[in-house]
Amino acid sequence: MSKQFTFSVFTKSWKLPLPELGKFIHGLGFDAIELPVRPGYQVEPAMWRKGCPRRQRSSPSTGVKIASVAGPVDEPTFAGCAAAACRSFA
Repeated sequence: MSKQFTFSVFTKSWKLPLPELGKFIHGLGFDAIELPVRPGYQVEPAMWRKGCPRRQRSSPSTGVKIASVAGPVDEPTFAGCAAAACRSFA
């Protein structure tokens, strides 16, 4: 039987590095996160635009996916989202 629902959580409350965040969220039983792409958080807007999707592709997976991003609404951010779509992070 396929899974009907994906459970996602907003992670702004936990300022853990991405690898620890993935393990923590997985341990809580969530399938996905809303990732804050904001200054002072795990992913800075400039990092997202330049290298975060590449880093996600090369990281070991926890099975936790990025369901959505809370950050700037601009073309470079949308491009980062497209590059990271449906990929797990560590």
